[in-house]
Amino acid sequence: MGPQLHLRPGVARRALGALPPTPPVPEGSSGVTSILGRLVRYADRTYQVSQSLASVGDRRAKPRIPLARILKSGLLMHWTRLGSFNALEENRPGGRWQAWLGGSLCSADAEGDGAAATSLPDLRQALYRHYALRRRKKTLKPIALRLWPLVLGDALYLNPDLARLVRARGKHFLAVLKNENRDLLVDARSLFGEVEPAAHEEGKTTSLWWDIEGFRSWTQLGQDLRVVRSVETRTVRRQATKKPHTQTVEWIWATSLPARQAPTAAVVRIGHRRWSIENEAFNELVNAWHADHVCKHNLTAILALWLLLCLAYNLFHAFIDRNLEPALRARHTLKHWADLLLAGFYNGLPRPRGARAP
Repeated sequence: MGPQLHLRPGVARRALGALPPTPPVPEGSSGVTSILGRLVRYADRTYQVSQSLASVGDRRAKPRIPLARILKSGLLMHWTRLGSFNALEENRPGGRWQAWLGGSLCSADAEGDGAAATSLPDLRQALYRHYALRRRKKTLKPIALRLWPLVLGDALYLNPDLARLVRARGKHFLAVLKNENRDLLVDARSLFGEVEPAAHEEGKTTSLWWDIEGFRSWTQLGQDLRVVRSVETRTVRRQATKKPHTQTVEWIWATSLPARQAPTAAVVRIGHRRWSIENEAFNELVNAWHADHVCKHNLTAILALWLLLCLAYNLFHAFIDRNLEPALRARHTLKHWADLLLAGFYNGLPRPRGARAP
């Protein structure tokens, strides 16, 4: 998920070398032929998930349940989109999945207590190892853009405190400029009429670009800013009337990226990628993965479950993109595979007493 990061030489190698060799997958999960069983095997064999989670520190004094089992139970909860600890607890002890977990599924209280006692730096390190492995295996989606250390966001991100923090960390920012009362936007609009725009065509969209540097209107930031404007026109055919309609939209961004590092076309493309991040990441995580549900009202638990969700999300998409055949992948939606994961989970549970096959 997201653009590739630049790692210092040897950092990824040292991070991966800190893990022990990947042990074989437990017999119970390897015997499951469902999509969830395949995902579990893929996660362990390709990305050593069990070993990464086993290295996460536990701040409980005398834990009865290993933290690795709690975290792997959380992975199952995320993969199957159950959405809560209580929904997961209803399926105890866990049937065939106990072999991979190293014991029965955890209760809701045990899941919450374990998440609250998780070492967040260790869990972040597990995510870092996963990213390093994905980069080494070249399973990250390529981005046809030069990469910068950049914070990208909506107009809410154009905050002087956040902008100063980003610049103090040696990074750049790019955010939408919307507020008509902002002095920076007023000054920029006064200059747009005096600058000749650059024309650009891509597909059915015709754009006019304005790119002006050296703005000092935002005095709270304490440095010059660059403003890029894009007026985009395209012809769309309305579904109701079947008649062509010309649609024009305007985008204005403020950024600390200098023109010598990022040309106008790069700034426009990066600015539009915000919608991709919004739709393919946050929107999917909230609506399909229950990311907005608070399973445990504890700050450490909330952060731990969010990091675990990011790991589950990345593993799911890596599995779909790299493990399934292209023809099979193109035939079905992501929701179809999510439904199969849930069906595979229930298929691995013992049949209730008294229940008969139809």
